[in-house]
Amino acid sequence: MHRSFLLFALLLAACAQTGHESAPTILPLHRPTSAPNEPPLAPVTMDAAPLESLSLEHARSLALQRSPTAIAADAVLLRARARIDDARVAFNPTLSLGTTGTLNDRAASFNIPGVGSITTSPQWQQVWTASSRISLFDFGRDRAALEAAEIEAGAAAMDGNSARQRLLHDVTLAWHRVHTAAGNLKVSEETLLLAEKQVLDAQSLVEAGKRTRDTLLTAAVDLLGRRQDLLVTQNAKVQSVRVLNILLCRALEAETTLAPASETAVTTPPLSALMESARAHNPALLALRARRDALSHSRTSNEQSAWPELALNVNGTRDSSATFGSPAQSAQAVFSLNWLAVDGGHRAARGAGLSAELMELRAQELKLIQQIDTDLSRAVLDLAEAHSAVELAQQSVLAATENYRIVNERAAAGTLSAREVLEARRTLATSRYAGTEALFRRHTALAWIENLTGSAQTGN
Repeated sequence: MHRSFLLFALLLAACAQTGHESAPTILPLHRPTSAPNEPPLAPVTMDAAPLESLSLEHARSLALQRSPTAIAADAVLLRARARIDDARVAFNPTLSLGTTGTLNDRAASFNIPGVGSITTSPQWQQVWTASSRISLFDFGRDRAALEAAEIEAGAAAMDGNSARQRLLHDVTLAWHRVHTAAGNLKVSEETLLLAEKQVLDAQSLVEAGKRTRDTLLTAAVDLLGRRQDLLVTQNAKVQSVRVLNILLCRALEAETTLAPASETAVTTPPLSALMESARAHNPALLALRARRDALSHSRTSNEQSAWPELALNVNGTRDSSATFGSPAQSAQAVFSLNWLAVDGGHRAARGAGLSAELMELRAQELKLIQQIDTDLSRAVLDLAEAHSAVELAQQSVLAATENYRIVNERAAAGTLSAREVLEARRTLATSRYAGTEALFRRHTALAWIENLTGSAQTGN
């Protein structure tokens, strides 16, 4: 009893001395800004260098390289690939190491007939163990789980491709919107110059007594309207450049000038061919189908888990103080057959949930096909309308230009009033505005068809 008490006191003293020598430093409390293993976020830097003659292809390439949308898609794919590595672990052996220590602080005596009395003294006993396990046969459960993870990674890649397709669609529209805004701004500037000239002409005619003062007032009011149009088109140009800069991860006010846009009409296949192409290449649709296949393999894996599993277990032990003839080292290999025959209904519930998810994905696939068909049908009609609107605007601009020339000549001859000149100029400006907007509508329809059919080159 005294020896036990003395040993216990010595252990307490040793612990107290160790704690005194390595007293912990008390740090102020703070809220962690990130997870311990999370890499620090890179500082957000926006490119502010001027871009001159930016082509549509270059703009799309920059967006794919810089956009957070593309970076997030890559991260999702990496996470899916990590799940593949996790599923492969089931085919690899496991190794575990352990040790136990026992302190015997009492002396014990044993009488063995023919041998005599044996007395044990206080001692420290250390036992080291190592064990390894590998699954040999499980009726395809782990193989189905691995195939499900691989197909899910393919679905993640398709989701990323879908996000990139949408990004390219947005960049294409933003690039063409800048051109449209620049065209409208040019029309507003030229129309304003004509309005200023008409005010000067009206003032000269009023001073010469050839026109009444209401002619000058009408021209002055129209000049204010053209200045308002110029302000609106200038703001539209500034905002369109800002939107493009944001999509390209550039500073909001970075200087960006574009290369000329191609106005060549693009012929598209018939609607039936576009629908067939969309069903074969639309990335969002392909992702749904891949995810449905992955769930099918997951359901197979769940069903195979009802069968027993054959495993090999290898164990090794080393005892530092083996006694009474026991070996200091020992090893054994054991084949085990494990069968969870009844799991309380967990397997059946999981199977029902996977079947329901499969039904949901199938319904989502059919719904997406219907939406794609509807959007393609509308886009093809919009494209036909845009082609017609472009041709109409071109002819209208020619007619309005000629009419404005004739009206000016007759007004100079005194046969037409200034108000008729204003109407002719407004008609010309409206026709030119309609021309730029018709071109933008055509590019919008083409970009939407490209997005729906998954035909944009994403570089992946």
